[in-house]
Amino acid sequence: DWGTYHGYAGFYAENVREYGHLKPDAARFISEQAALAELELPTPPVPLAGMIFHVGRCGSTLLARVLARSRRHLVRGEPSLLNQVLYRLGPDGLPMSTPAALHRYRNAVSLLSRSGVASHGAGFLKLSSWNLAAWPFIHAAFPQVSKIFIYREPLEVLVSNLEKPAGFLKHRNWA
Repeated sequence: DWGTYHGYAGFYAENVREYGHLKPDAARFISEQAALAELELPTPPVPLAGMIFHVGRCGSTLLARVLARSRRHLVRGEPSLLNQVLYRLGPDGLPMSTPAALHRYRNAVSLLSRSGVASHGAGFLKLSSWNLAAWPFIHAAFPQVSKIFIYREPLEVLVSNLEKPAGFLKHRNWA
């Protein structure tokens, strides 16, 4: 629970680090993912207005940062929780669209969409680039939410990743 903290970073992990610097004594806990099946939030989540799918190194982080500049927008950029949930719901991160799996994924998104900032009226979720492989599942979980796919010249993406590999290419044990 971040209270009234509004994150401006393009990645969720950056916001977590920043909040940790601002509130070093904030309570922290770790729970099992099974808790997502039974989750009941004390406050409703900020309504999800859009999801950003992308090819890495295409400008999606810039878009997330631009959206986060407005205190009306709650932006969560590539939260690792969603990657972990996808990996546990099916082989190779490609979950089956069962009611229980969809419920668990929706609960994870709802958990990440909580806010104590009164001005937050719309939530945006920038997914990890490989989450595009789980498009059918994610779309089934949130069919009413607008989605955008961002990409750029493939050769530029390859060169950029060769020069500085993306985090998920460096760390293959995501689950």
